[in-house]
Amino acid sequence: MPKFCLRFPVQVALGALLIYGLTLCHGVSLNSLPLAAKIAGWDWIPMVGQPVLWLLTLPFRLLPGAWSPTGLNLFSALAGAATLGLLARSVELLPGIQTLQDWRSRLPLLLAAAVCGLELSFWQDATAATGEMPALLLLAAAIWCGLEHLATKRLRWLRAAAFFWGLGLAENWAMQITLPLFAVAMAWMLKKKVLQPKILLTLAGCGLAGFSAYALLPLANGLQPGSPWRFAAAWGHSIRDSKNLLAGIYGQFWVMNRMTAMTVTLFFLLPGLAVLLCFKNENPKNQSKLNRAIIWIFRGVRAGLLAFCLWLAFDPTFGPRQLMAREANLPLPLLTFDYLNALGIGFLTGNLLLIFQPRDKLRRRRNFSQNLVIRLERAALPVLTAVFVLVVLGLTARNLPAVTLSNRQPLTQFGDQLLRSLPPGGGIVVSDFPDKLAVLQASLAQHRDKSGWLPLDIAALPLPEYREHWKWLHGVSLPAATNGSALTPDDMLAVMRGLMQSNRVFYVHPSFGYFFEWFYQQPAGLVFEMQTIPADTYSAPKLTAEIIAQNEKVWDEFTPEIDALRQTGETRASSLVRTVEKKLFLERGVPNQIKLLREWYSLSLNTWGVQLQRNARLPEAQRRFEQALGLNANNWAARMNLFSNTNLQSGTAMSLSGVGTLTGQIGRLDYLKSIMSRWGPLDEPNACYLLGYGYDQSRLRRQAMQQFNRAHELAPEVLAPEFALAEIYSRCRLTNLAAATLKHLHEEIDPLPDATNGAVQLALLEAHIRSVQTNVVTHITNSPPGGL
Repeated sequence: MPKFCLRFPVQVALGALLIYGLTLCHGVSLNSLPLAAKIAGWDWIPMVGQPVLWLLTLPFRLLPGAWSPTGLNLFSALAGAATLGLLARSVELLPGIQTLQDWRSRLPLLLAAAVCGLELSFWQDATAATGEMPALLLLAAAIWCGLEHLATKRLRWLRAAAFFWGLGLAENWAMQITLPLFAVAMAWMLKKKVLQPKILLTLAGCGLAGFSAYALLPLANGLQPGSPWRFAAAWGHSIRDSKNLLAGIYGQFWVMNRMTAMTVTLFFLLPGLAVLLCFKNENPKNQSKLNRAIIWIFRGVRAGLLAFCLWLAFDPTFGPRQLMAREANLPLPLLTFDYLNALGIGFLTGNLLLIFQPRDKLRRRRNFSQNLVIRLERAALPVLTAVFVLVVLGLTARNLPAVTLSNRQPLTQFGDQLLRSLPPGGGIVVSDFPDKLAVLQASLAQHRDKSGWLPLDIAALPLPEYREHWKWLHGVSLPAATNGSALTPDDMLAVMRGLMQSNRVFYVHPSFGYFFEWFYQQPAGLVFEMQTIPADTYSAPKLTAEIIAQNEKVWDEFTPEIDALRQTGETRASSLVRTVEKKLFLERGVPNQIKLLREWYSLSLNTWGVQLQRNARLPEAQRRFEQALGLNANNWAARMNLFSNTNLQSGTAMSLSGVGTLTGQIGRLDYLKSIMSRWGPLDEPNACYLLGYGYDQSRLRRQAMQQFNRAHELAPEVLAPEFALAEIYSRCRLTNLAAATLKHLHEEIDPLPDATNGAVQLALLEAHIRSVQTNVVTHITNSPPGGL
C-alpha cells in the first residue's frame, strides 16, 4: 500500500466535513427538534437514554439557546465526517484492497464514502443533529478496531473493539440486538486464544468499562439542580426506558411485523453476502471447465450484488427504510444499514478491481477467453470510475434539494410567524403539543425582544414534577397549583383563571376540551387569545369588524410565504427523468418537514376560515379554505367546511342525513377531537350535530349548546338540533331559552298536514323537560368531571 493511501481516510473525512458544513442547518429542523429541545432546556423531561450523547453534548448546554441548535448540528457534522473517515479506513483494511495500487486503491474507499455520506438519511443526520450519528460512530469504531486486529494481530485492537461495543450497548439499540454476532466475530478472530481465561476476562472487562456509561444519566438526573426526579426515580426512569425500548423492538419488529422484520434483516445481511461468495482459487488459469464456470458465475453474482447495493443507496420504494415506514409505520433512519451497505460496496468494488487488474502480457496468439479477460481487465477501472461519477452525481441531484429544503426552511419559520402574531409586551403562551411549543421556544431564543413570553405545556401541567421544574426555570409559581399531587380538571381551570387574571394568555393553536366551557379563543393571526365567555350567554361573542380586518391583514401578509411553501418540494424533473425514476422505483416525495409545515399552516387557515364563516364572511372564508386545501389536500375538515361554504353561498339547503355515515367513519368522540386538533374545527351541520351530542354526553353543556345551535343555523329546516337544544336548556335551567325553543318547534310542527310523528316527539320532549325540572338538575355553572 502506498504511503499516501494511509492518509487518505483523513482526507475523506475532511472532504465530508466541508460538504456538511456547506449544507449545515442553521436552525431547528423536524429531525433535530427533539435533541435541540433537550439540550437547550425547552423540553422539561431530561434525557434518559444515550449517555454517550449526553456526555459529548454537555458543552452545548452552556451556549445561549439561539446558538445551541447550530452548535449541535456542527457537532453532528463532525461525527458524520469521522464516521466516513473510519469507513474509508475500514474499507482500506479489507482483504485484498491493500494490494491495489494508485487510483485502484482509492476508488473503493471513495465509492463507499460517497454512497454512505450522500445517502439522504445520513446526510440529513449529519447536517441536523438527531443524536443518531454518535451512536453510529461507535459501531464504526468497533468494526474498524476489529479490522485493524485482523491486519496487525495485535490484541489491543480487540480490547478497543470490546470497549467501543460496550459503549454502544449503552447507546445504540442496534448494537444491543447484535451482541451475539459480535461475540461470534470476536471468537472467530481470537481462534485458539478464545480458550484463554485471561484474554476473555480482559475483553469482558473492557466491554463492561464501556457499558458503565449507562450509569451517567441516572446519576446526573438524580443529582443535578432543576431535575424533576430524585435519585431513585431517575434510576427507575432509565431502567424503564431501556426495558420499554427492548420490548418495543420485540413487539414492533417481531410480534406485529414479523415478515417485514425478516425482510429488513435480509437487507442488512446482503452487503456481507459478498464475503461468502468466494472461491478458494479464483484464478481461472489451470482450472477445469467446471471450476472456471463457477468462478465466472461468482464474479457475475458479485457484480450484480454491487449494482443492487448501489441501487439501495438511492432509497427505493422497496428498500428497507421505505418498507419499515410503509408496512410497520416506523420511519427509522437505519443509518446502520447505510454504513454496512457502504462497507459491502467498498469490498465488492475492491474485489472486482483486484480480479481484473492488468496481468503480465500473454503470448501473441490468444484464444477467445483470453481476449475477453484482457478486455475486462482494461475496462474494469474505467467502468467502475464511471459508476463512481454517476453515483455521486445521482445521489447529489436526488438528495441535495431535499437536504437544502429541510435545512434552509427550518421549523423556526413557523415559530417566527407565531411570534409576529403575539402583541407587544409579555404573557403566557400555552400549547397542548410539546413539539409546537418547542418550535416557539426556539424562535423565542433568537428574539430577545420577545423574552417576556413564558411557555406552558398544558398536557404536562397536571404533573407535579413539571410544575416544580417550571417554577425552578422561571422563578414563578403557578397560581392555585402549589399542591404536590396531580391536578384535577377543576384545579386546571383554577390555574387558567389565575393566569388570565394577571397575564395575557395565548394558545399557539386551536384547542378543544373542558377549558372552553368557560373560555373561548379569540383569533390573533396564528395565535389565539384566551377570553372568558360572558356570564349572560353560553357562547363566544361575534368578532368585531376591526378584529376581522386585523386578522385578514395578517393572513394577506402571510400569503406570499404560504404560496411559496405550497410550491416548495414540487419536482421539476423532466418527463424522461421521472420515467426512469419510476422504472427504478425511485419516485421522489415531499420532505416530511415541508409536509408538517404545510399541515400546521393548513390547520391555522382552516380555523380562521371557520371564524369567517361563522361571522357571515362567506367569500373570505372560501378563500381561506381553498388555501388550507392547497397546502394539505388531505385536510378533511377544510374539505367539509368548503362544501358547507359552497352550499351557504348558493343557498342550497343542508340536512343531517349524513350523521349516521359520519358516526361510522369517526367512531369515538375522542377520535373526532384528534381530527380537529390536526386539521382544525368543523363547521358543517352533520359534524356540528355529532359534536353537540358528544359534548352533551361528556357533560360539557355550553359547548354542546354551541354546536347544536350552529347545526340549526346551517340547516334551519331540520328540527333535530332544536329538540336537543330545548332539552339541554331545560337541564341547565335556562327556562326562557327552553320556552322560546319549544314555541318555535310548535310553530314549525303544528301547521304541518301530517305532523303526528313530530307532535309525538314534541310531547315526549315536553314531558321529559317537566320531569327533569322536578328533579335535581345540572346547572350550566357546574364544573364538569372531564371532557374530550
